Amino acid sequence: MASPPTQKEWIISLLEPLYLLVFGYYHMLLYLLSAVLLHGDLAIFFSPNRLRRESFGPQWIALNRVAPATNADAPDENQVEFKKIFSHVSGRVLEIGPGSGVQVQYFTPYASKITAIYGAEPVPALHASLRRSAADAGLGDKYRILPCGSEAASLVPGLAREGLLGGGDDSSGAEDGVFDTIVSLRVLCSVPEQEETVDMLYRLLKPGGKMLVYEHLRNRQGGVAAALQRLYMAAGWSFVWGDCTMLRDTIDTIRGAAREDGVWQEAQISVQNDWGCIPFGVGVFTKRA
Repeated sequence: MASPPTQKEWIISLLEPLYLLVFGYYHMLLYLLSAVLLHGDLAIFFSPNRLRRESFGPQWIALNRVAPATNADAPDENQVEFKKIFSHVSGRVLEIGPGSGVQVQYFTPYASKITAIYGAEPVPALHASLRRSAADAGLGDKYRILPCGSEAASLVPGLAREGLLGGGDDSSGAEDGVFDTIVSLRVLCSVPEQEETVDMLYRLLKPGGKMLVYEHLRNRQGGVAAALQRLYMAAGWSFVWGDCTMLRDTIDTIRGAAREDGVWQEAQISVQNDWGCIPFGVGVFTKRA
């Protein structure tokens, strides 16, 4: 059983989302000023959705420069968790929402077990950084970037264009499974239809395949942290951070995806920082063979 947090850890957990909110709004403002003052793009001033969409890539890259190696909101000690779950990677791999690729380094020790990695990243501004990260990790010849999102309406056609789905560009082509490993790191918090997306990922996974997860969760303990989660959401968390929500029970949704087979063969899952504003569910789900 995990030890309770120190007072300092608890306070940092409560304030970390505030820092990320301020950081996000600051870089969004920088992008807006650059677009208006340097490029004369007055239209973006009246289009908030366009502003957040176009500013997200540069904003994410800026965050990676100041965040720990595991990216964004994962503290240094959680690197050991990344190493644990990535030790299960093998075969043909789908990585959803890889961003700028700071986590690609964790594939490297297991490169000999990997035949190909398909990174589904919808933000074009992140592709160059992702490509460099894959090359720096020695995976340039195995890592292919797919310009699509993680939701079924975007991902399935993207996979079909790569010739990975025998059934064409609808979800039925994924029923038999095409991937040995699916990696989801801080992505399912932001997909528009989470249950539909997770069900689709389950179908894409081969029997005996593994889904590696590290995902935001809703704080279930209540109290100050749970109240602050709702406050940060009201303050624009989803607007600033690519539709991310703090209030999902993502691990429960993943567990439920196996209902057509009964249950997952194995679920090695733990919850980190369940007392804080940004709890994480981390571990490995194994599909029945």
